[in-house]
Amino acid sequence: MQDRLWRATSALAAIGISGVGLAGVPLAGRAASPTDDLLRRAGQYVQELEQQLAVVIADETYVQDVWTRSRPPSGTTRIITRTIKSEMLFMQLPREDVWLAVRNVVLVDGRPVADSRQRLERALAAPGLDVVSRLRALDEESARYDVGRVWRTTGYPSVVLRFLLPGYQTRFAFSPAGTDRLAGERVSRIKFTERGSPSVIQVNAADVTASGMIWLRPADGAVVRTALALTTPSSLNVSIVVDFQRDARLGLWVPSRMDERYDEISGDSTRCTARYSNFRRFETSGRMIVPQ
Repeated sequence: MQDRLWRATSALAAIGISGVGLAGVPLAGRAASPTDDLLRRAGQYVQELEQQLAVVIADETYVQDVWTRSRPPSGTTRIITRTIKSEMLFMQLPREDVWLAVRNVVLVDGRPVADSRQRLERALAAPGLDVVSRLRALDEESARYDVGRVWRTTGYPSVVLRFLLPGYQTRFAFSPAGTDRLAGERVSRIKFTERGSPSVIQVNAADVTASGMIWLRPADGAVVRTALALTTPSSLNVSIVVDFQRDARLGLWVPSRMDERYDEISGDSTRCTARYSNFRRFETSGRMIVPQ
């Protein structure tokens, strides 16, 4: 069972910030390419987005299905389905250079979770560093409502956004991959592949190479879609696609849908779809929470 437990960890502490250059800054003797310039804009965009999204909460409807290989082997049968409704909190922790995404489950298959509506407020009202520990404990508790044999700590719409931050971009090889039209916008496709160790995402303390695609708006580097692929040491194949849309209330591009797929070597598969709505600034006890 241990090889099926997912543990996503930030490699930033191990990598260190000192000496890491901004991706998109040309090497000596090489002129900046259009891709370099776009990645520079995307890095600035994600930095600003993190500041503007902290502290923001959204409503999430998360449908999880477990499929198993049936006979004949070419077929699959859905054996479990679950619908989870949660409050999704996005919060930046500037002192740790971490962007938390915390899922507070309020309904499971239509049944209320006891005391769920007050848990976020209590966690955010905690003094000092207790806020972080309480939020992380709350998020870990939400994982017990997941179905399937995979503990999905990568199942958050902000995962790939981190790869575009200046301190992370040098961990990846980026290359242009054409253009598309998404959400009414002409966007550039950028392919990425992680390089080096330790990897940003790890499974049971083992490196897992991330690759995929990012769709960026050329004018400002806004992220319109991300697609992440991971292959784990236990031959679990992971695919996570996130679509973003502009929210009129916040004036920001926010996640609108996330599709996940976790395919096991046995033929079993866990497939999830999350939809996000009602983004708003989070307030507690009549005041706005501002990260310190």
